[in-house]
Order: sequence, then structure tokens, then C-alpha cells
Amino acid sequence: MVLTTDILALEVRPGTLLRITTNTSAEQFSSAAQAGDARATAGQLVSIIAMHHGVEAAPLALLANHVQKALLQMHAAQPAFHEGLSDVICSAADYILYFFLSFPYQCPFVQV
Repeated sequence: MVLTTDILALEVRPGTLLRITTNTSAEQFSSAAQAGDARATAGQLVSIIAMHHGVEAAPLALLANHVQKALLQMHAAQPAFHEGLSDVICSAADYILYFFLSFPYQCPFVQV
């Protein structure tokens, strides 16, 4: 029996580690975005950036296209907005909000 213990983590602030996955790809990022899972999408993005050793080498244009497609599908699935329906929630807007709330803004490769 072979047991591997490959664990990768980023220190997002002193004493706080964020576990990242080594099994990441643009396809997995796209799947998380298509599913509307903001937390998984943010996690995949952090992992992709870490695997490419920074934002400069990450395939951001490809990832942006995946997110754009997912947002358009979320918007198309929403009921038509009519005046007087103030309780209609936009799933695409919620997704973006939760994505940014899930994204660790104190990563070594993120300048705020």
C-alpha cells in the first residue's frame, strides 16, 4: 500500500493556511462555474493561479470565457424581470458576490 500525502497550501495571513488542490484545470473551473458554485469556482481559480506560479502565467482569457458563458446561462435561466417584482433575485449577481466573498484577497499573488 502506497500512501501519498501531497498537501499544498498558501499562507493567506500569518498563521492561516488555505489548502489548494493540485488536481485542477480549466475544465474543472468551467464545471464549477456552470454549476453556479461560487466557492468551488474561487477555489479552482486560486489553485490554477498557484499552479501557474502567479496571475501572469494563468490562462485568464480562457477562464474569463468560461465565466462569461456560465453567467449568460444563469441569466437566461432567470424569469423575466417585470416591474413590481422587487423580490426577484438575480442568480448571476449572487454568484459574483459569493465568488468575491469566497476568494482569499490576502494571497501572495493578489494585490489589493
